[in-house]
Amino acid sequence: MVTLHFDFKDVFRAGRLGFSPKKMWMQFVGLGVGLVLYTIFGYVAFLLSGWDIGEIWTSYRLWPFPLYADLTWYSVILVAVGALLLLITNLLANTAVAKVTFEQLRGDEFYEIQEALRFVRRHWRVVLLSPLALLLFMAVLVIFCGLIPGAFLWIPFAGEWLTALAAIPLFAVFLFVVYLGIIFIVSLIMGPAIVATTESDTFDSIFELFSVVNDQPWRLVVYEVILAGIVWVAVYVLGAFVIGSLRLFSWAVTVWPFAADKAEAIIARAMWYLPYCPAIERLEWLPGVARSIEAFGPTRYAASPGWSWEIAALLGGIALYVVLLFVVSYGVAIASAGETLIYLVLYKKK
Repeated sequence: MVTLHFDFKDVFRAGRLGFSPKKMWMQFVGLGVGLVLYTIFGYVAFLLSGWDIGEIWTSYRLWPFPLYADLTWYSVILVAVGALLLLITNLLANTAVAKVTFEQLRGDEFYEIQEALRFVRRHWRVVLLSPLALLLFMAVLVIFCGLIPGAFLWIPFAGEWLTALAAIPLFAVFLFVVYLGIIFIVSLIMGPAIVATTESDTFDSIFELFSVVNDQPWRLVVYEVILAGIVWVAVYVLGAFVIGSLRLFSWAVTVWPFAADKAEAIIARAMWYLPYCPAIERLEWLPGVARSIEAFGPTRYAASPGWSWEIAALLGGIALYVVLLFVVSYGVAIASAGETLIYLVLYKKK
């Protein structure tokens, strides 16, 4: 059994607890499944808005994002559904990782993935219904209280002053809605950890959320800031190792003169499959990559040296996506383990 200090020092354990193949694998699967679902809904949404599939692929690769895109309202809904499915898969994966972390802290180092998944199957409703109940309650308050002033204005003569009198209580209601919004955000961040540690139902889970925010607000904020810093540093360090390994791989495959040109072209085409991202653009020092990001547009890309090169580039692109998800899964695993630690500390402090 792990001995905790029950203070901010415990949050620093998140980096070590998150660096676990078991936890990273569960987060990797959650991210992967969610992104596949998002990609399907995203492509369908863009196609329904009149985009050509080649245009979508050239602009967004695997992950179409509607920023600066002219989409119909129903296409926006489809993209939102895809994003919601991505959120759901990650909440469930976070719950599984939080459960493994909690059992590890209790002394069970061999708590299996299958047991964590069985736990998620029994409690997935609580994980999803807790934030959903808060969101629906906020929506009801906003809609109902927003309709009241408009309804008063239909009353002749007295409508104006009734609306004015209702302003103060309505302000209090909307202030409460803002507070509920904070609870809702905390439910997405800490909800899986609460369910994993307490095995609570929906009502108890929501009660714990209110209790954490009300009783320990400053500790919650400070601990979350510490955890965010740990996640950032850990992902940065792992990313540096990944970039170093890619640098070494790039050098190794281009060391032979007869293979250098072909290897550079394949690496450049593999990089073309990745979405545009400032962090990814840091890889431009790889042979041919700086040329590929701008030069391998639709026309240049269509002029393929051969089908075998295309297959090699596709496999290389898939490998780069796996590496990218590997790095992200480490950060999310640290966050899930850290939220478990934070909740245990806050629960003890209450």
